[in-house]
Amino acid sequence: DEDGGDDDDDDVEEKEDDDEDDEENDEKGENEKESVEASSTRPLGSLIHTARNHTKAITTLLTTSAHNGLERILTCGIDGHVKFYDADTFEVVHALKYPSPITDVAVGGKGTRFVVGMSNGNISVKTRTAEAAEKSGRGKKRQARGGTYAYFVRGKNEVADIEDFTVEVDKKKKLAKFDKDIKGFKYASALTSALETRNPTTVSAVMAALDMRNGLSQALSNRDESELEDILAFVCRYIPMPAYTKLLTKVATTLANLYSEGSCSDQVRELFNRLKHVVEEEMGVRRKIRVFQGMLDSLVERRMLDEMEGELDI
Repeated sequence: DEDGGDDDDDDVEEKEDDDEDDEENDEKGENEKESVEASSTRPLGSLIHTARNHTKAITTLLTTSAHNGLERILTCGIDGHVKFYDADTFEVVHALKYPSPITDVAVGGKGTRFVVGMSNGNISVKTRTAEAAEKSGRGKKRQARGGTYAYFVRGKNEVADIEDFTVEVDKKKKLAKFDKDIKGFKYASALTSALETRNPTTVSAVMAALDMRNGLSQALSNRDESELEDILAFVCRYIPMPAYTKLLTKVATTLANLYSEGSCSDQVRELFNRLKHVVEEEMGVRRKIRVFQGMLDSLVERRMLDEMEGELDI
């Protein structure tokens, strides 16, 4: 009888244990359900963060987790930078710089081995012990102290939500030196600065602006031989191009009126002769084009007359 009573007690205890396990499973299921519902408040595929920490294209993006449970997001790009982001706050917690564009990156050994492949054919492998990796992830996040640079730039990577009110600030574009010289009525300096760019579009735009302000003659006058050679070389090179012909013809005429042939050096005189030769060649080409155009016009008119006569006969 005593043995039977003990068996009954064991059955009661097992039943109580089963009831406790069922209650724990029910509570766990409720917690999991709450967790799923909380995570489902954000639509699938919606944007949660935007990071702008690379100056050039990003080649690789991956996620990794160390043995201490910390999750990191890694990005690398052709700017040679590797950025480590906190997976929860999306803040940059570490960065590396390499001498060449990075094509790929990989992390192994639970965060103890870091491999980087570069476009120059080199591979960089960095390793550290598990103790060092665990130690690097410990501790609380340091708060920026007031008055420091980190405190001043805090929140610079934050992105405004849809409901936030944002104020757009129009940043003024920095003017080039020739633009500042034109605004300051320094026409000669503006033309010199434009010629230093060696960009025909920029130089022609500055010359056109000076012509509109009646400052072309002022910008071309009182030039030394070196500056005059640069201007003449530009005119000789680009005057045959239809986009610049009209403007540079006026510039060439102004130069011819300002500088007499007897007061120039041999090199400047040679450039003037070259300009004359270029203009004569261009005029000859234009005459041939006009003759050819006249022949085409006559052929087209003759063709049209034949068609009209054929329609009348019909």
